[in-house]
Amino acid sequence: MHSYLRSIGFKDIGQKELEQIYQETKIAPDRVQEIVDSEGYAFAEIRKEILPGIGIAFRGNMDEAGEFVKEYYFPYYIGKYLSTREPVEVIRHSDKESFEGVCEDLRLGVDLIFHIEDMFYILRSEQRKSRKVDFGGVILSALGLQGMVILPAKKSIKEKVVIEEEKKSRWSLIKAARRGDPEAFEELTLTDMDIYSKITRRVEKEDLYSIVTSSFLPSGIETDKYQILAEIMEVILVKNPVTGQMIYIMTLLCNDMMFGLCINKEDLYGEPLPGRRFKGQIWMQGTVHKEVDS
Repeated sequence: MHSYLRSIGFKDIGQKELEQIYQETKIAPDRVQEIVDSEGYAFAEIRKEILPGIGIAFRGNMDEAGEFVKEYYFPYYIGKYLSTREPVEVIRHSDKESFEGVCEDLRLGVDLIFHIEDMFYILRSEQRKSRKVDFGGVILSALGLQGMVILPAKKSIKEKVVIEEEKKSRWSLIKAARRGDPEAFEELTLTDMDIYSKITRRVEKEDLYSIVTSSFLPSGIETDKYQILAEIMEVILVKNPVTGQMIYIMTLLCNDMMFGLCINKEDLYGEPLPGRRFKGQIWMQGTVHKEVDS
C-alpha cells in the first residue's frame, strides 16, 4: 500500500477499497495513455482524478486482449507554479517502469531529485534519448506525510534586504566556483566558516527556527523524499469526495523556490495560514513544463 495515499485523503484505506477504485478506473478512466518507446518497451497508464489535479495513477501495460494490467500505482498532485527552469537529467528506475528527474538548482544547495509525474510527455518528445531534457522548466509539487505549522521568523526590512543581497552574492560565487574559479572557491570557504561561527554563537541564546527561516534536506534512503521548512504563501481546504477526508493544498516558498503541497488535515499539527511556516516530510513530484513562461 502506497504510504502517501493518505496525503490525498485516503488515510487508512484498505486493500479492498483500493481494488474497487482500480476496477472502477479500468471501466471508466479519467485519462488513458499508451506508448511504445524507442527500445520497444510498452507503457500504459490509467488515472482516477479525485479532485482537479489530484488523484491516483495506475501504470502497467495492455495485454493481448486489450485489457489494462496493473504493475504499480501512485497518488499524484499536479502543481501550478513553475518552480525551476533548470534542465532535467532523466533516470529510469530498475525495478519498475518509472522515471526520476534530477536537476541542479543553486537555490537549494543540493541536487533536486523528484518523481516524474508525466513521463509519457518525455517518452513522446524528440528529447527522449537525451541524457538531459529541457522543456523550459519543471512544475514541482509535493505530497506531505506528516507536518506541523510553526510561526514565522521575525525579520526587519533591513535584515531582509541584507539577506537578499547575500543570497545573490552567494549564487554568483557558486556559479563561478562551478566554472573552476579558484578565488570563488576560497571566498565560499571563508563565507561558510563565517556563517558557521555566527550560527554557533546565536544558537546559545536563540531558538534554531528563529535563525533558520527555510531548509530543504534529503530524508532517509529514498532520494525523492525530503524534510523541509518553508513559508506558507497560500492555503485552501478541500474535501476528498470519496472518503470525506479534508485536505490542505498549500503553496510553499522554500529557499526561494515555489511549489505546491497536498497533505491530509489529520496529518498536520497546527493551523496553516499565509506567513506561517510548514515543517514536515514530503515526497517531491514534478511535471515537465509544456511552455516557457514569458
